Amino acid sequence: PAGEVPTTAPVMNKALKYIKMCQNWKDDPNQLTEHDDGGFVFTPREGKAGEKNPGGSGNLRFVSYGSVTLDGIRSLILLGEAKDSSRVKAARDWIATNYNLEMVPGFPPGAMVDFAHGLRYYYYMDMAKTMQVVGDPVMRTPQGQETRWSEGLAVYVAGLQRPDGSWANGVSVMNEDDPLFATGMALHALAIALGHQQ
Repeated sequence: PAGEVPTTAPVMNKALKYIKMCQNWKDDPNQLTEHDDGGFVFTPREGKAGEKNPGGSGNLRFVSYGSVTLDGIRSLILLGEAKDSSRVKAARDWIATNYNLEMVPGFPPGAMVDFAHGLRYYYYMDMAKTMQVVGDPVMRTPQGQETRWSEGLAVYVAGLQRPDGSWANGVSVMNEDDPLFATGMALHALAIALGHQQ
């Protein structure tokens, strides 16, 4: 497990380098462009939420989206990046600015594959796990708007529970329509969110 490997180990340094390549961000503030919004993409070579500047000049970039940005925040911190680094802050700003519990933010409406709704339960679990690592009960946008993520998440996910006690997604693209799959993720999200309420 990563917790047993020192963050200074070569394998951890390589992992951190790769994770940084998946973020729409640059460490040099003088090199930041309108494409550097702080969010993350699936891989440096693939964007599940689409492309930025397709057919235009410059390097092809990919659109940031919610679940992978949460993964990115957690990965950065667990791999040794400081919680107050510009990279972590930029990703947290993206999540707070695009906060949405009805769908995974970042995916374009009407996409051929409905990841925005098909990844919802993973996104809820991801949000809880990531914010637990961050250790902040509040999401804050750069403009100062605050959201108490644990309260909002707990209420929303609890409201999706079905009469038989299970959870299931109406979109099958990521197999979250299977109650055994979705229920486990919903309970994981709820357990963390309820545990962080003051």
